Amino acid sequence: MNTKAVNILIACIVLLFIANSKTEMALGKVDVESTPSFEVGTVLTTISERFGQSIFIQQRFPVSSPSSQPEWQRLDFPFLPSPRVGSSLILNPINKIALLFGGINSETGELNDLWFTDGFTWMQFQTPHSPEPRSDASMAYDEVRQTAVLFGGIEDGELLGDTWLFNGVDWIQQNPVDSPPPRTGASMAYDTERNVTILFGGIADAGGKFDEALNETWIWDGENWKQQFPTTLPPARWGAHIVYDYVRKSIILFGGSNGGGLLEDTWLWDGDSWTEQHPLHHPTGRVNFGMASDEGRQQVILFGGQTDADVDPTETWVWNGQDWKQLPIALTPPKDLAYGAQLVYIPNLHTVILYNALRQKMIDSDQRFSNTDNSEVWSLSYLNIIYFPFINGQ
Repeated sequence: MNTKAVNILIACIVLLFIANSKTEMALGKVDVESTPSFEVGTVLTTISERFGQSIFIQQRFPVSSPSSQPEWQRLDFPFLPSPRVGSSLILNPINKIALLFGGINSETGELNDLWFTDGFTWMQFQTPHSPEPRSDASMAYDEVRQTAVLFGGIEDGELLGDTWLFNGVDWIQQNPVDSPPPRTGASMAYDTERNVTILFGGIADAGGKFDEALNETWIWDGENWKQQFPTTLPPARWGAHIVYDYVRKSIILFGGSNGGGLLEDTWLWDGDSWTEQHPLHHPTGRVNFGMASDEGRQQVILFGGQTDADVDPTETWVWNGQDWKQLPIALTPPKDLAYGAQLVYIPNLHTVILYNALRQKMIDSDQRFSNTDNSEVWSLSYLNIIYFPFINGQ
């Protein structure tokens, strides 16, 4: 019996056991060498009594020959968040789930819904309270205090400067003594080494409607914001990205726009000062791209954005702590997913996923054009990962 037949037989046996069992299901995984395409099956289960709703769990089995190159693969789910751009997507490493908040839908406008994913399914999480709808807000996860930190964004053309914390049950608005001025397009990340949240840059209203790019550095300590005044600061910018660099135990900043052009510089924040890096290679200047720390491989992944040539690139770059390298990707997401791409590392998948809205042009029977938005999720695959359920006994 070949490997594929064995895998399918094991999956059928396990799923049959689940169907006749009242125990709760958890997900396990086995990694084997190669990069597959996946055939997806689903099984209906219940997360817990607390959530009180059924969800679909996906099982993935390899169906194609191995590839020697990494590739992006589209993941299909029974349901996804409504299409949006400008959302905020972060990892809660404690529970190994990603949180997606807000964004703007082309038909309904700004959103304030909250979604969870563990890489196998998506579910909407209802809370008693919620921040106002917004897009292009800044969000990070405070690992010590176990709260998601949300700041700013834009709603109906007005900049926001409020701070909210999500504690796993509800959103709670904060009233800090000090706070950054309202802004959108700022970059935010959690500094694992120093246990504080860093916010940098953004664009503010200086009397001409969002005409002032900023280069302020602020720190959230769990109770208050405090502006930092290092000797050296990166140039002002918005639409950049910062993430935690596990190799150098510091925050890495790349790209963005100062209003007059797109930037392609790389900076590190060590808790006291910003230091510009001079790698031999780097992505071209761009804005509104996706960037995330691949914790398993201790590297940073960058995808998409928009360049000076008004092009939405589908390049994938990796930062290893010293230099940028473009990955030789065998398959990439469509270019329509590049601008506003959101990346996050998913521990259960051992890799980074991409979320964004894909706009497709449709032609009706009268030959009239219209646009349809669809949510899409892609994963960056390195290994042939076979998923099957384990059963937790009661």
